[in-house]
Amino acid sequence: YVALLGGFSVTVNGQPVPDRWRLRKAKTLVKLLALAPKHRLHRDVVSDRLWPDAELEAAANNLYQIMFAVRHMLGSASITLNEDVLRLCPVGDLTVDVDQFEQAAAAARSSSEISALRQTLDLWTGPLLPEDRYADWADQHREQLSETHAAVASLLGSKLIEQGEPAAALAVLEPLAAERPLDEHVHR
Repeated sequence: YVALLGGFSVTVNGQPVPDRWRLRKAKTLVKLLALAPKHRLHRDVVSDRLWPDAELEAAANNLYQIMFAVRHMLGSASITLNEDVLRLCPVGDLTVDVDQFEQAAAAARSSSEISALRQTLDLWTGPLLPEDRYADWADQHREQLSETHAAVASLLGSKLIEQGEPAAALAVLEPLAAERPLDEHVHR
């Protein structure tokens, strides 16, 4: 299990992995792959994000070093490189909180059921990787997830108001309004 919302953590076979990464970039690689579609990226994309100014040979050497570090932390089958594609947990079950949130949000927004919207908001444990607030590679994901969270909260607030529960709607929307001072829809 990889948690990215509200902060990074990893659990393997029910055991939390201590946050003692020997190489910071190994930790970043896990984050990149956890956010990537199907949890895989081409090695050139990884090299460009982690070592944009490095020569090809140096980047390849660095990649093998951090793959070794990831395997040391998460197990030998945790990461593979096959046909120039890196995969996170290619043979095991991998659960990422971001995936769970996005799937729940899509279903809740299409059904507009109050219980589904509440359950989706319960999955939101905070913004994406707050410790990587200034990392360019996370910006697009962070903005997209923030917008999804706001849309789910706004829809829940609207549904609660429709059902005559303005106090419950206020409890959902007040924290969001504080986080998004320029979001006119939320403030209304």
